[in-house]
Amino acid sequence: MGASQSSETRSVTLKNENPNEIAISQSVLCSSVPEPEEDANEQSSTKKKRVYSEEETANLTAKLDKEYAAWITDVERKNESVTKQLRDELVQKADALYERFAYVEGKPICEEAKKAVLECYESNVTTPLNCSEEVKYFTNCVKNYQINYDKRQHLPKPVKTK
Repeated sequence: MGASQSSETRSVTLKNENPNEIAISQSVLCSSVPEPEEDANEQSSTKKKRVYSEEETANLTAKLDKEYAAWITDVERKNESVTKQLRDELVQKADALYERFAYVEGKPICEEAKKAVLECYESNVTTPLNCSEEVKYFTNCVKNYQINYDKRQHLPKPVKTK
């Protein structure tokens, strides 16, 4: 059913009668078109080899070089396009993360209480304990703001359960 593999060792001998020519068999040249199967003896005697001159070889090489250069240019263009697309996606995601987690400077809170504490300290340089009421008021103001801010911004929204 399947093809059996032989464990024989094969050797290939190449003879180059003319060093200025490269011999390419017809089967290599037309590898995309299968030839009808023949007996092994007939095949070896009827197979023709095409001999290419240096000029023909140079022309074929130049043609292949142009094809590969075009192919490489196309691949590089596609790679550049994909790289640009990935870079743009990265920038968008970075901007979204920055907007989500960036430090936001809010408006000053408890300005009046802060001002009262500073004025009290300036007028009571030698006796700062006289400003304890102003400090308590300022501290309570800040705590109230923090509690209300946490309730508005940071606490998760309740999840509805069935």
